[in-house]
Amino acid sequence: MVKPFLLFSTFLVASFGLCVIAQAAITIDPKSWLTPEASIADQSTPVQTVPGVMVPEEKRAVAVGLLSKAQIVELSYEETRLLDVDSRSVLGTMGAKPFLVRGVSPNKAGMCNATLQGTALSIFCGSLGDFSYELRPVVVFLKQKPSSVWIGALTAR
Repeated sequence: MVKPFLLFSTFLVASFGLCVIAQAAITIDPKSWLTPEASIADQSTPVQTVPGVMVPEEKRAVAVGLLSKAQIVELSYEETRLLDVDSRSVLGTMGAKPFLVRGVSPNKAGMCNATLQGTALSIFCGSLGDFSYELRPVVVFLKQKPSSVWIGALTAR
């Protein structure tokens, strides 16, 4: 079962000296964030685990909004704090930049793993149980923006 994510974006519209706040609802199918397996990087390149943190549930809508048009977005350290991600609490982040990346978890109990293979980043989320596909943005810490991003999800029953 796929659970579409309903994103409410707030817009400030100013016209004729009046300010109006409007909300627009956008539905995102989590499967649209997944990448075909054929795009996985060359298997002969060594794989390196990348430090990363899943965005907390209460900040997920903000993160999904930032990722509505791109698979990966470079963040400032202030933006990571606004997403409740403290880089000081993540090992291996010294000298690395924070990037917000799309992630799809098979269900709410899923965990995500980030790896770098050459300059290709992989975000893979897995869990036990039923498929319900949840959007799960992840903040990863990298020296530079990857050349490509692969996003996958799998569950075992």
